[in-house]
Amino acid sequence: MRFKKENILVPALWCGPVKPHGNTLLKAIFPDLQVLQKGVDMDIPKHNVQTVTGIVICGTGDLPARAMMLNMVAHNGESACQRCYQRGEPREGTFGVRVFPYLPNRSKELLPKEGANFNQDGMYPRDDANFNVDGIRALTIAKHYAGLKGTTLLSKLTLLPVKGTGIDAMHLIYAGCGRKMLKMFVDEKHSEVKGSVYKTHKTIVDERLLNIKPPAYITRVPKSTVELADWKTSMHKSFFLYYSLPVLKGIFTDLNLRHFSSLVAAVQLLNSDCVKENDLKNVEDLIDKFMSYFKDLYGCEFLTLNFHLLCHLPTL
Repeated sequence: MRFKKENILVPALWCGPVKPHGNTLLKAIFPDLQVLQKGVDMDIPKHNVQTVTGIVICGTGDLPARAMMLNMVAHNGESACQRCYQRGEPREGTFGVRVFPYLPNRSKELLPKEGANFNQDGMYPRDDANFNVDGIRALTIAKHYAGLKGTTLLSKLTLLPVKGTGIDAMHLIYAGCGRKMLKMFVDEKHSEVKGSVYKTHKTIVDERLLNIKPPAYITRVPKSTVELADWKTSMHKSFFLYYSLPVLKGIFTDLNLRHFSSLVAAVQLLNSDCVKENDLKNVEDLIDKFMSYFKDLYGCEFLTLNFHLLCHLPTL
């Protein structure tokens, strides 16, 4: 239904050699959304004229799209996290890539309302009030501040530009961290990475995958990792949630398997129909366990923004 022409809204089209500024796109729909916030009288059959209001509550996208809409630096920029103030650091030996080492004693206390204190580097949570203050400060000094390039029109469309910009499982887990880790395990490019099974067990991994007979509700059958570049996101999802642990059992060391299973278990808990407060505490413990051992098992060079965002999953 969502793909039918009559149900698709096209607020703006952009053609050009570079991406537009996020506020440029938002300006195209900003007046209409403001009118809708105030209320629009509509003649509804059997209910006469009713005033209908609409408010922007939340939205999401991949890393580049979220950065554009929030008017933030890209994912390889300093302080690129939309949820906290951790600056990250350049990856050694690689230009233009930033990593975010795990900070086990991260602060859960908000910074003062005047914005970030950059004499300290840490996972101080962003809130919506500070986000707007930091954007104004970036405009005032005419350079990036706390990862912001300036203000965003989202602040005028929603009261929650930070909390309302979601980090979804498809981009973060299945096509993000899960896909990256699978490449680390079986891709020739990463054959020298600690934890890689490319030289020793890749054939066994492929045999186990091809012997899986999934139930009817899984629409795509498993493919060999030789065709990894052609895997759809749904296939990465199936591998991560259902196939990965039985396929890797006996191939991984016990420590590596327990480490990876902690992330799978955390995502499975968050995918539950009902997520309780105690579940969130368990998810936080599982993510802490996963992130704590990651550097020793695979190296800090893979701890890019996507892996850093895992730390924020329990608070989304």
